[in-house]
Amino acid sequence: MLSRCENEKALILAIKDSNGRVFGAFLNETLRLSPIFYGQGTSFLWKAFRSTPQSRKKDAVKGFSYSGENEYFILCDPDFVAIGGGRGKFGLWFKSDFLHGYSARCPTFNNEPLCLDPSHPKNSLADAQQEFAVAHLELWAFNT
Repeated sequence: MLSRCENEKALILAIKDSNGRVFGAFLNETLRLSPIFYGQGTSFLWKAFRSTPQSRKKDAVKGFSYSGENEYFILCDPDFVAIGGGRGKFGLWFKSDFLHGYSARCPTFNNEPLCLDPSHPKNSLADAQQEFAVAHLELWAFNT
């Protein structure tokens, strides 16, 4: 996958987990192996909400932009990809097999866990972290 997007300028990562939750990231740089974090503050995390007939709310997307607290945007290792970080947690982390990962609160984006229902009591905890199994993963590349 890394070689397929090496000449691209920006990426949108979209994940649908085994529970039907949809979330991901906009990356202002392509994924490339690096022993240190890279990227810039135009990167962000996002999660989609689906309405139910009972809630009568419209479907929506919630974004988590750069907080200014650190510059831990993208870390790409042979074994994993991490987006956002700090205090030992990552906003979005998944194994290089693209099958499993987790999302946690991270200082970079001051986000809530992307794959945890916002009404879930655990979501309000500072160390909230939720594992997920990837059902579908899409990577959209932009080279402009």
